[in-house]
Amino acid sequence: MKLTQSLCAKTVAVFLVFFTSIGLLVGVVGAIYANELDLYSSGSNDYFESSVCEDSLRSDAADIAYLYFTDENFAVDIKNNYSYYSAIRTNIVFRLTENGKEIISNGYPESSKSQNAFYFTDKNGFSQIPEPENGELSDEVDSRFVCIDIGLDPLLKKADGYYSAYTVYNFMSRNKTTLLWLGAISAIMLAALVVFLCCAAGHRAGCEGITLNPQDKIPYDLYLFCFIYILFAFSIDMSQFVINDIYGIVSCAVLFGIASLMILAVILTTVSRIKAGKWWRNTLIFMALSLIFKITKRIVMFSKDLICSFRIEWKVFLGVSLFLSVFSLLVYNSFFSGEYIFISVVMGVLALYAACSFARKLHIVFEGAKKIAGGEVDYKIDTSRLTGELKTHGDDLNSIADGLSVAVEQRIKSERMKTELITNVSHDIKTPLTSIINYVDLLKKQPLEGQASKYADTLEKNAARLKKLTEDLVEASKAASGSISLQLAEVNICELLNQAVGEYSERLAVHQIEPVVEVPETPVYILADGRLMWRIIDNLLSNAAKYSQEGTRLYISLVQRDEKIILEMKNISKTRLNINADELMERFVRGDASRHTEGSGLGLNIAKSLAELQSGNLSLEIDGDLFKAKLTFENKTEKEIG
Repeated sequence: MKLTQSLCAKTVAVFLVFFTSIGLLVGVVGAIYANELDLYSSGSNDYFESSVCEDSLRSDAADIAYLYFTDENFAVDIKNNYSYYSAIRTNIVFRLTENGKEIISNGYPESSKSQNAFYFTDKNGFSQIPEPENGELSDEVDSRFVCIDIGLDPLLKKADGYYSAYTVYNFMSRNKTTLLWLGAISAIMLAALVVFLCCAAGHRAGCEGITLNPQDKIPYDLYLFCFIYILFAFSIDMSQFVINDIYGIVSCAVLFGIASLMILAVILTTVSRIKAGKWWRNTLIFMALSLIFKITKRIVMFSKDLICSFRIEWKVFLGVSLFLSVFSLLVYNSFFSGEYIFISVVMGVLALYAACSFARKLHIVFEGAKKIAGGEVDYKIDTSRLTGELKTHGDDLNSIADGLSVAVEQRIKSERMKTELITNVSHDIKTPLTSIINYVDLLKKQPLEGQASKYADTLEKNAARLKKLTEDLVEASKAASGSISLQLAEVNICELLNQAVGEYSERLAVHQIEPVVEVPETPVYILADGRLMWRIIDNLLSNAAKYSQEGTRLYISLVQRDEKIILEMKNISKTRLNINADELMERFVRGDASRHTEGSGLGLNIAKSLAELQSGNLSLEIDGDLFKAKLTFENKTEKEIG
């Protein structure tokens, strides 16, 4: 069994997709966050020397300066440990001086790490300024300014934001390379797993070709709509998670893994549908368009049939009437002139009379042509009321009818002469042939020596073959000319077929051909001549026994379909069938081009002629070496015929 057909391998791959997608998320997001921490470009892994720490201290220094300028009690709150920037609440160590004089302090910045000095002024509200030269403001700044020396306690004893940032920074610093490898390996594995599952999509153990799962049978556009809706709901749920704790991080990762499986399901069902072909047929849009097309087609066909059911006079009458009505209405609405309307009506009546007169004459020509085409070659079109080109066309049709009468009469005479010639010659051959057969039989009863016995057997075999050919020739001639008398009655085709197969069982077994018969358990009756039906089935079975490949099966089925009884025989030819099916039905044509096998090449032609005599039809189909004979009869009884 191929790996792409293994259910276990597919299941393992799906689970791996779930975990590798989470690994890819962790690796990519972690690497991006590490890059934001400047871990890949700074070259330093010390948090206190990082730009992240410096930016955070600058922000806190700005907050301290703002509170000093705006809150009169800020210094008191620092001393009483009420403020966030009190020594017992934060790891920040700062000292605020104004014009060189210390105003507020919560420790000794000299002993801190990441120490920086920032200058702020209250001019134009509040802003940071560069370090003044010589400790004094420039001439442009004529307001208060403060200097804030700020740093961090190197021990980070307080559990504030700097402690959390320090912990995260160290973790990211230690695992920055691991995150890159995790993202890269997860991406490669995820791509390989998706490619494998796409190759395995639609394949199932023990099944050839593409097998669609239940989800693949859901209309594709409905499937995509549900997927987008659910994915949108998932994205909203993920956006509501707070990822500053382990619960939020794990929940977000699991949701991302589930979303990855949903995307995988869409990819796999898309691949399966494309492999199966014509995927667009299983969409609601295609179904709706197909339904609209079918309804429109039926409306158009109904309208066409309705219009075609009218005689041409009525078609012309309705068309011209509609045209004149619309034209008169437009004229009336445009001009409101009674005189113009009267003239339009008179002209319309004259045009209508001329059109109907022409249509009536044209109908005469059409009816005559239809009768001539239907076989009434003696029918003559009355051209006395026709004029112009219609009279010329009617005369031409009458001439064609005369030519057809002559041709039909000559064809009938020729066929009759051929039939009589074949019958007479066959009878003339029968007499000496019968004498030859009798003398060969007498000769074989005499003691023969050497090769004489073998020669006598050859004479007997060829004489019998010549007799069979003569009989087939006479029968084919009678069947083609319709000179065989019919005795129609209800025939149980199931019983007749089973009896014929039973009689041919030994002959088929000699050639190692296994008949496979499928007939209804209940009797099936057709209106036919039992003797001729037996000959048809006998010819078909004989043909199968002669030309079937040894060691194969002969499939025989009898079905009732659309008020018809259909008998089919299918077999594999022992020789290459490089011949057209219609050509094989002609006289003296055989599937064995070398003509080494027995047979006259008349069996199928006789069977076809006998079937047509009983209002049936015999057709052949050839597909490579597959030979199929189909015998069709109407499902009629004596009561229905009567």
